[in-house]
Amino acid sequence: MNGIFCTKDFTEGMDGSSASIREKLVKDLGSDKIFTLNQVHGGHIVRTSEIKHFEIPEADGIISENSGDMLVIRSADCVPVLISSEEGVSAAVHAGWKGLACGIVGKCVSMMRKMGAINIDVAIGPAIGPCCFCVGNDVARLIASQSARSENGIEYIDLWETARYHALSAGVEGNRISVLRICTCCRENLFFSYRRQGDAAGRQVSIIGGNAKILQGFQV
Repeated sequence: MNGIFCTKDFTEGMDGSSASIREKLVKDLGSDKIFTLNQVHGGHIVRTSEIKHFEIPEADGIISENSGDMLVIRSADCVPVLISSEEGVSAAVHAGWKGLACGIVGKCVSMMRKMGAINIDVAIGPAIGPCCFCVGNDVARLIASQSARSENGIEYIDLWETARYHALSAGVEGNRISVLRICTCCRENLFFSYRRQGDAAGRQVSIIGGNAKILQGFQV
């Protein structure tokens, strides 16, 4: 897999918008094949072949059949998911609890299979962990997580395990799924966190494709 989960160092001091991050990546990576999204916490997925030059569509997942395309996801507690295949189809998914409730991870895997992907690898990156992600019963029911614990009427959800379960349910083999279990809320030195910082939180980026690996971060 040619992907990377960047720490906050890369986007420190930026406004975290799709346009600003795309501009920085174009400059730093020397490519205009960089695709970012206006993420809306839903289940919509787009293909790069459908996107006009410099367009930033509203979606939370993006798929490409071109290894030179760099697919970018922004996050600050939500789960970044990078997906690749030996057949050359790759994807990046922004999976917050609403996206997971929509089944966005499994939907992306299914779309990739229809595009010819067979041998699929999934990397699930740093996000808010079950140590910090507490929700009410209403949200817990919507996520329908396989790994929730209840404490004093509060539900603590493991979004990593939820994303992993959805990938498994979509037919991805367990030994082809990796999970980087680092909590963005706990690790203030490494990550922005909306739960910790509120509206002041910046965004870190996760990228797959092209020469993304020249950036610093957790490579997958």
